Amino acid sequence: MNSIGGAEFSSNCSSPARYALSRLSDNLISLPLPRALVDLVTSTTNREHAKVYHQAGALLHLVGQPEFLDRDLAAIIASLVPTFIGDFLVPAYLNFLLKKGVRTVPQ
Repeated sequence: MNSIGGAEFSSNCSSPARYALSRLSDNLISLPLPRALVDLVTSTTNREHAKVYHQAGALLHLVGQPEFLDRDLAAIIASLVPTFIGDFLVPAYLNFLLKKGVRTVPQ
């Protein structure tokens, strides 16, 4: 196990996001935005599917606050999170269906 800002994750998969976050200094990693990103990356890396939804919601809540530091950045993050969730969870769901023996997905 490795850690970023105290969050534990398995090291069997490399991630540019995880690498970038690991390079932040302690005083930056403790700020709300990097902390929310670390939590999301950690849940994703550890394949903690239930936590991924929670962490994504927490990130969206953070950037939705009126006092968030940068409205343009907030808009970018808010538009990227749903895509991230879809890209992460759809393959996991399809894998689950295949393990259950489902060969076609109802439309």
